[in-house]
Amino acid sequence: MAIPSIPSIEVIKNRIVSDIESSIGQTVPFLPLAFLKIVASASAGTMFLLYQSIVWCYKQIFPESADYFNLVLLGKIVDITLVGAVAAEIECTITGSGAQVDAGETFIGTNEVIYRVTTNTAIVAGTALDVPLLALTSGDIGNLANGEVLDIQTNNLNPTGTATITDTTTSGADEESKESFSARISLRYRTRFIAGTPGGYALYGLETPNFTWVGPTAHPTLPSFVNVYGKVDNQTDGIPTTAQLVELKSYLSDDPETGKTIRRPVGDNIVTLPITIRQFDIEIFISNSNPALNAKIQTAIEAYIENLEPYIIGVSGDRNDVLTEAGATESGNAIAKTESALITQSTITDVTTGLNETNYSLLGGIFGKFRTVAFTVVV
Repeated sequence: MAIPSIPSIEVIKNRIVSDIESSIGQTVPFLPLAFLKIVASASAGTMFLLYQSIVWCYKQIFPESADYFNLVLLGKIVDITLVGAVAAEIECTITGSGAQVDAGETFIGTNEVIYRVTTNTAIVAGTALDVPLLALTSGDIGNLANGEVLDIQTNNLNPTGTATITDTTTSGADEESKESFSARISLRYRTRFIAGTPGGYALYGLETPNFTWVGPTAHPTLPSFVNVYGKVDNQTDGIPTTAQLVELKSYLSDDPETGKTIRRPVGDNIVTLPITIRQFDIEIFISNSNPALNAKIQTAIEAYIENLEPYIIGVSGDRNDVLTEAGATESGNAIAKTESALITQSTITDVTTGLNETNYSLLGGIFGKFRTVAFTVVV
């Protein structure tokens, strides 16, 4: 999808003057020309706003560029809704006297989140086991490790003052990001929703909290095995944790509402894997350079490589899986040329092999990243 570019007000103004001169077949004299430029400037401002309105409407057609309100409407058409934040549910051991730990007792953790006991739990021989507590703040912030201690908040004589976490029954999760929500909607429009197909696996996988890209591929040697790579939005470089991969596998197999294994064919064995990051160094040869411009160019080139992703048959749309020196140069020159600079060449080196790469295909779950960006000034 290419978003139409908007000409500047200056370009529109000059075009109006040029069109008038072309239509009358002669150059406008100086004084009428001055008046004409005033009229053209006023008209150009209105046309510029009109251009912006048209482009905004165009963007609302596509999930990738729609604003949040219209993204929600696009999701409703295909029955996809935003996944809300989830509050953590934990179990604790609480010491105390009396008959029970009452529902409603509150404790506070080192994360400043308050947890409330949800069920009356008997105290036996001075200890209440497996006491369920619910975080009163939804999101990832409510997750704490086993063994951490919560301090009591309410004034009750039964508990002695602390609760020790022994298990997490429901992990807290932040509200789904717009990036993840958009990815699910976009994929739903592009693929047929059939369990067991690449599109089916990808759609189910994107329901998993924090996953923004899911790439299912056939195992290279083992029949009936499916490798499913995942990328998340809350870890460094998008690499999921072991716990997140376990959760991904659950979403790919089991219906989260019924718990039944109905999301994969009987014979499929699912292997969930993290994406890997392939690092590259790039040297940019540029004329008329300056530090401020270099910083802008570096941002554009880093965005270029980070937007590349492996091509997954049955899931991906247009191919965008090859890192090229020409592509990096083009991305940089889109910025450089605005300040009369020019990138004459880009040289990309694979950090792992030390080899120069003019065209590098991202396969399986491989994503790219520039480790260093260096600039060399040429005359």
